[in-house]
Amino acid sequence: MSDQDDTHDGTEDGGMVRDQWREAWEHRKVEDETRKAQRLLELKTEQAEIYLKVKTLNEELAELEGRGDWTGMVSPLSKLGWLGRTPPARRVLLERDGECVLPLGKVGFFVGEGGIGKSWALTQLAISVATGTPWFQNFSVPAGSKGAVFMAMGEEDPEEMHRRLYDVSRHLDLAEHHLSDMEQLLWPLPLAGHFVEFLSDGDRSFQHERFEQQLRQHAPPDGWKLIVLDPASRFMGIDAEKDNAFATRFVQLLEQLTELPGKPTVLCAHHTTKAARASQSSGSRSVAARGASALTDGARWQGNLAQVFEDGEVVPNMAVFNVTKSNYGPRPPQLYLRRKPGSGVLIPSDPPGASAAAGGNMFGSKDFSF
Repeated sequence: MSDQDDTHDGTEDGGMVRDQWREAWEHRKVEDETRKAQRLLELKTEQAEIYLKVKTLNEELAELEGRGDWTGMVSPLSKLGWLGRTPPARRVLLERDGECVLPLGKVGFFVGEGGIGKSWALTQLAISVATGTPWFQNFSVPAGSKGAVFMAMGEEDPEEMHRRLYDVSRHLDLAEHHLSDMEQLLWPLPLAGHFVEFLSDGDRSFQHERFEQQLRQHAPPDGWKLIVLDPASRFMGIDAEKDNAFATRFVQLLEQLTELPGKPTVLCAHHTTKAARASQSSGSRSVAARGASALTDGARWQGNLAQVFEDGEVVPNMAVFNVTKSNYGPRPPQLYLRRKPGSGVLIPSDPPGASAAAGGNMFGSKDFSF
């Protein structure tokens, strides 16, 4: 080894070289971070300018097209002529025994605690609407309501969403033509890791603007029948769960989505409160929804998926579905569900102990294999 190598390997000179390299490295890191911060600021400024321009254009378009301007609706009943003609039939997404269970073109919430099966249930609902097959074998999709569904899953990545849809389609044992409908009419959007808050400082955000534009741009010829947002917390924004004014604004932004082509139902998954999770009864009430009460108050429909109890103990792999708020039809009887073995798929079931007491299945001899 040379004398020069010995010098650089020595404690004093070698340490000086290492310090110089470290200083140079730290200086480069600071420069990189500075350039990154500057570029981020430039892009966000440019994005804000573009958003304001698009917002102005959309407001002008809405006024020219008669959207958003309510002043032209101010009129006496005599001019409207409503009393002299039969009102149009209510549009229905789901029905039971000829009664509306879930209306088309309205905003609703699907509420339950984490892990109870909300995402599975909503995936099954999306498949039912896309294929025209009954949801939970109890709620039918009218012929005119079968159609395109957009599923935005805020907590799922592409692989997980792939697994869920594949699993549900296999466990429901769908026919080939149903699978074909599902492929054409079901639009999955996994959004884990993406920021899609609809509210920014209490106003409509750029993300809501972009979300609406994408759905308008990609709308099928017959438009959308159902838009699923799961969970609501990924789409609300920071303050909507704790502030009623923000919550009301969020519901209004959901209502704007019901004006997309097809005038779809917009259904948001939402979590329950801690108190509701600790109770054996309140989980099946409309007040079980977490956060600001304006969410439930502003929505026109709410369904709850809650735990099932027997003798004070939670029954594993079971849930009970209730419509806890419906402004447009009677509430159907509660429906007990159980997880299909080896899957999260929910299928109709007897209440705990009902089979033994009644000497058979409360749904008769019907096979639940779909």
